[in-house]
Amino acid sequence: MRKGLKEKERNDFQKHHTLKHLLGIALLIFGVLLAYSNSLNGIWAFDDVLINQPLGTEGLIEKIGARKIAYLTFLINQKINPVDPFNFRLFNIFIHILNALLVYIIALLTLSYNCSERPDKSVIARHEVPKQSQDFFPIALFSAALFALHPLNINAVAYIIQRMASLATFFVLLSLVSYIFANMAKNIFNKVILYLVTIVFIVLGVLSKENAIMAVPLILLYDYIFLSRYDKKTFLKKALVILSIGFCTLLAFTFYLPIHKTALDVVKAFTDINKPLIYKSWMATDVYWSPIEHILTGFRVISRYLFLFLLPLPNFLVFDWWGYPLSKGIFEPITTIFSIALIFALIVFSVLKLKKYPFLSFGILWYFIAISLESLIAVGSDLYFEHRNYLPLTGLSFGLVAQVANFLKEKVSAKYAPWVVFFVLSTFLGFMTFQRNFIWKDPVTFWGDTVKKAPYNIRANLALAHSYRAASDFQNAQNYYLTSVRIAVEEKRPFFTVESLYHLGFMHLLLEQRTEAGKVIDMLEKATPDSYKLRILMGYYSYLNKDFNAAVETYLDVLKDTRGTPRWDKVTVYTLLGDAYRDMGLADKAMGSYEKALNLNHSFPAAYHGMAKVHLMKGDLKTASEYLRKVLLVDPYNIVALSDMAHLVLLGGGGVDKALPFAKKAVSFNPPVYKPYLIMGTILTIQGEDADAEEFYTTAKDFHAPEYLVLFNRAWAYSLKGEREKQKYYLSKLLNMKRVPNNIRNTAKKILSKLTD
Repeated sequence: MRKGLKEKERNDFQKHHTLKHLLGIALLIFGVLLAYSNSLNGIWAFDDVLINQPLGTEGLIEKIGARKIAYLTFLINQKINPVDPFNFRLFNIFIHILNALLVYIIALLTLSYNCSERPDKSVIARHEVPKQSQDFFPIALFSAALFALHPLNINAVAYIIQRMASLATFFVLLSLVSYIFANMAKNIFNKVILYLVTIVFIVLGVLSKENAIMAVPLILLYDYIFLSRYDKKTFLKKALVILSIGFCTLLAFTFYLPIHKTALDVVKAFTDINKPLIYKSWMATDVYWSPIEHILTGFRVISRYLFLFLLPLPNFLVFDWWGYPLSKGIFEPITTIFSIALIFALIVFSVLKLKKYPFLSFGILWYFIAISLESLIAVGSDLYFEHRNYLPLTGLSFGLVAQVANFLKEKVSAKYAPWVVFFVLSTFLGFMTFQRNFIWKDPVTFWGDTVKKAPYNIRANLALAHSYRAASDFQNAQNYYLTSVRIAVEEKRPFFTVESLYHLGFMHLLLEQRTEAGKVIDMLEKATPDSYKLRILMGYYSYLNKDFNAAVETYLDVLKDTRGTPRWDKVTVYTLLGDAYRDMGLADKAMGSYEKALNLNHSFPAAYHGMAKVHLMKGDLKTASEYLRKVLLVDPYNIVALSDMAHLVLLGGGGVDKALPFAKKAVSFNPPVYKPYLIMGTILTIQGEDADAEEFYTTAKDFHAPEYLVLFNRAWAYSLKGEREKQKYYLSKLLNMKRVPNNIRNTAKKILSKLTD
């Protein structure tokens, strides 16, 4: 009878225990989804352009570095919907939830193994939960919640391309779980299999992002504290296994990709730590610092990360901080020495107090080991990126929570205290994360936030200028391009000087501001006479001056450049080449160029726009309209596409009511180009609002609309209105002009002839 009661009690306990875990996990998942819900439909940002382009199997193989597993997941997203960031970001959040659950599992495994009465046996293997495990649940849940909801992890979740960081972390944590179970296994066959699985997980992690190789020292740390329990003899035996795992991982990876070359580059850089780095493909853009400057600055950056961990307010978080102020010496700035002292103090404390505060020491050492590769060892990488905290925070979150719980276990006995703490912690962190995620709503908000916090960040100023240009706010775009040029010149940054001038010149050409564009081209020629970007601008300049042959020759020359033109610039060149062919009347060649552009970037609006114009030229209004809608789906603020859409609706007989919204939206941006005003004047003329129409026609002429084009649109408006005499009047006036393109003149003659007959 007593035995039956004990069995029932055990079953009831297990049932209650399981329900508690399920409830905790459900709350954790709900919290993550809620905290990141306002980022799901957010913008593509920065390097996201590398993963929302068509890959295919061949493209996947050629993708940068060794990160093929990450790119394989991006390929899956592309098959779902390549232009919508929702499914990409949802996938990121799913991986983030899995990582939070792995933190939860690792916490339970660690506490169960270390608190059991028989540490040589696995709690799970005995299918028995000891009494102490009642305390493990809140620690595991708090650890997972701290990691899952902390705002410092936002850039590894909402910034789509940093799935690389979260995937690498996923496989590192899986490798640790596999290694733990290998140590618990009694059967030698099971041990070997689990060790092999550990190797596989680390390889998969490195194929997601190279920093996953840090799994080896992290497993060493974990084993020494929680599995070997400071027994040096036991640890040394296991260390041989762990190092063998690391060696096998490197061997497998080196066979796939010669990683030793990058390692040699790093070693060579350290041979002269005061010499400015020579750029390598794995380094940041426009590297200008020395290894010692990188390391000294890295201490300040890591100290700032730790500050953000303790005080994660959105106002302190910065998406990108290119140009982070360098440390020229340990006292320049003075915060360098304080940062070095802080970090060394934390490391020394963790080593000396390892047995007294095992969890806290583990968390601190895990953090510094995990972040060291990207922030201190890879001396040519960007100095500041918050997503680098993702893997480090997994161990730090568990270590901190477990140590605090251990400290408070005798002081807090209230039954519901853990739940109260959980909800307070989760609500605060979740709210901070939710608030921060509002920056993803549009590019201007996103990059405006970055520029506000890092005003001398050339990269952010350039991105903000692009954002304003995409929103048809050309004045602000010009201001930020000029700011980028000024900072780049002042700080002697050649790459960004070229980039800033190129985009400024391109915008002027886009707006047909030839004089301003010419000045920028002259500046760019002085800065870098051999740049292919200079040739792109010169080709565009020739095109605007109707020298189509020169434009085509220049574009083809850029595409043939043996030094190689980046994918995104090739997209631009193919599109411009298509424009030149189109205006030469070579419709098939134009279509071929646009198709090549779209094969490289299936969301490039200018290429879709070019396709629309070719079909319009062929008289295929339906297909032209479909392509224009694609343009506006990708680029809803495209004033020229909006104007062309209004024009096309009228041509197709859609009526003024359907055309007016497109024209209204186009002129609402007050663009410095004539097309929107011209079509708006035409629509108002049809509506009988001649006075208002006259104002728009005048504005169009102020922005250099040719007189013959204004007359042609007036005649067209009266044609649609059914007023033939006024139509004849404006056509006659047009034909009396001297400089009228032959196609316009011939069309006007034909129409006038029919009206006269």
